[in-house]
Amino acid sequence: MKPIPFVAATLLMHLTLQSATLAQWRDDQQPVVTPAPTRPSPIPDVVGPFKSQYQAAGEPRILLFWNVSFDDATETNRQNVDVTKRTSTDSATGIDKQTNGPAGNATLHESDDKKSETIERVTSSRVVDPAKQANSLSARNAVELETAFREHLQSAGIRLLNRSASIRLTQADKDRERIDPKLIEADAVLAKADLLLEVVMVPDQSAPLGAGFKVTMTNIKSGAEVFSIYTVALPELPQLPSYYVVTNMGFEKRQPRIQATVVDVGIALARQVMRSLGPQIGRAREN
Repeated sequence: MKPIPFVAATLLMHLTLQSATLAQWRDDQQPVVTPAPTRPSPIPDVVGPFKSQYQAAGEPRILLFWNVSFDDATETNRQNVDVTKRTSTDSATGIDKQTNGPAGNATLHESDDKKSETIERVTSSRVVDPAKQANSLSARNAVELETAFREHLQSAGIRLLNRSASIRLTQADKDRERIDPKLIEADAVLAKADLLLEVVMVPDQSAPLGAGFKVTMTNIKSGAEVFSIYTVALPELPQLPSYYVVTNMGFEKRQPRIQATVVDVGIALARQVMRSLGPQIGRAREN
């Protein structure tokens, strides 16, 4: 077999490269020849290390105050409300009588109008608690956010206690029917938990949900603050591999992104709590 002349070999190589290049040029489309896809970058493990730290600290009980602060008020602020209801009714009855006679026809109309008015005054008492914070989320989003936060903490083995249930059980256990609710709340905190976790939403237009979170952890026995942070709970989503497309301006890099949900924000908030609590939990339990 005769060797291919150098010029012919060079020409053949040039045509091959040119055809491969032309095959990639399609406007606003991914190149035909693309590298093998890479896997999305993994999210750092937070739950695993925290589990070890939490178990080593003796698995302390954590009482959650969700969007409620444990403030310095020692009695409930009550306001008297007077509501006056005024009801009025009007009624009218009428009858027409027709007569015929030598003088002609006549119509007689008789009517009876009645009016009555009822005034009812109701006095009641309502509780005004500034510790309970409002939020701008819909009812569904608010439930999804709190549920995702709780479930992710519990997936790390945290003994998470419910505020409402703790207060009710404490009241029933001590039969404190006529005692101020603020004192019952304090009794529940002291009796039921080792650590108090407060999560309060703060309006923040730069945050994914339009609100950030002030998170405070307190050692109930000593009253010492374990940590206090503010976070917008930016979700940690897997980063998808980038790719290039061909446009009339040349190659452009595209970076696809995953749309974050309310559940993602709740998980991100729980992960932030574990990051902040993990290094401190041992010392917090000792105090």
